[in-house]
Amino acid sequence: MHSRPPEEQQAILVAAGLARFEQKADRFSEGRQQASWNQLLYIGIMDALGYSKNQQPFRKLARLLPFEALHRYTLGSGTRRELKLQAMLFGVAGLLPSQDPRLLIQDDADRHYLEQLENFWQRISKRMGVTCMSREEWRFFRLRPINFPSRRIAGVSVLLHRFLDTGIPEHLLAILDKHSTSCKKCISIFEGLFICTTNGYWAEHYQLDGSKLTSPKPTLIGAQRAREIVINVVLPALLAYSGENNSAELYDTVLRVYQQYPKSGSNEIIRNMIEQCLHSDNTIIQRTIHQQGLLHLYHMFCRHYECDRCNDFIKEQIASLNHK
Repeated sequence: MHSRPPEEQQAILVAAGLARFEQKADRFSEGRQQASWNQLLYIGIMDALGYSKNQQPFRKLARLLPFEALHRYTLGSGTRRELKLQAMLFGVAGLLPSQDPRLLIQDDADRHYLEQLENFWQRISKRMGVTCMSREEWRFFRLRPINFPSRRIAGVSVLLHRFLDTGIPEHLLAILDKHSTSCKKCISIFEGLFICTTNGYWAEHYQLDGSKLTSPKPTLIGAQRAREIVINVVLPALLAYSGENNSAELYDTVLRVYQQYPKSGSNEIIRNMIEQCLHSDNTIIQRTIHQQGLLHLYHMFCRHYECDRCNDFIKEQIASLNHK
């Protein structure tokens, strides 16, 4: 691929990036047989927050505590609702101090916050009758404290507080509808929607035992993770939604936003693929769709050493480009 002109290399990556995007959308469409759009987006967000080590427990938490249950048991508004969300999420996750006798709370200020969680959980759990996870299902080993699942769950509570009244797809569709002529604006608002900060307990702590960070970190979900959620969850889900509702206008808008998305942070696979396929020519990679194209080539062909199939894919894209 590296021997081809830059415009052909980009065209190949665009085609591969579109194929990856459509695959993700197809998975959301398939999931509609078992779940609502709210639940599918909720699971997708939880999956993205689990990183590689905690994806499975985050998915399990979303299944045990579905979006509809969260809405039903947390009616109201304000900080009490966010506390209820945290109590339910931490309770079903099995991470509350009352669920682990090894956790000892020393600080009185911490104890006040945790007692509120425990009180909410005791009242709600009796009505819910839900199965809880255990602390052993979560992985903390070799994670930076700011990436502990407990902080991510706190971030989820902030996100859900934003979406519970309107519903996740409705909230996202309203943004697209209002700013459909400006991809840059849509991207900025979407990313801002998934950035979560706090000035409470979680700005200084990383566990529910009072363990403190070396310095305050008010960000629970940062800009890079928010961007990953938009690229890998929000946009593919909205593309699938457009298909289910036969909306060509929505389909075109979502596709345009994806195609114009600025390039995101790199990772080891992308760096290796740039070196292998492009002879380290970073100038080819201008947008997210090019990075996603490299990931598609890797997962479909390179990781399975299927060079012939990869060459066939490239030839098809070149033939299509020449035909145009």
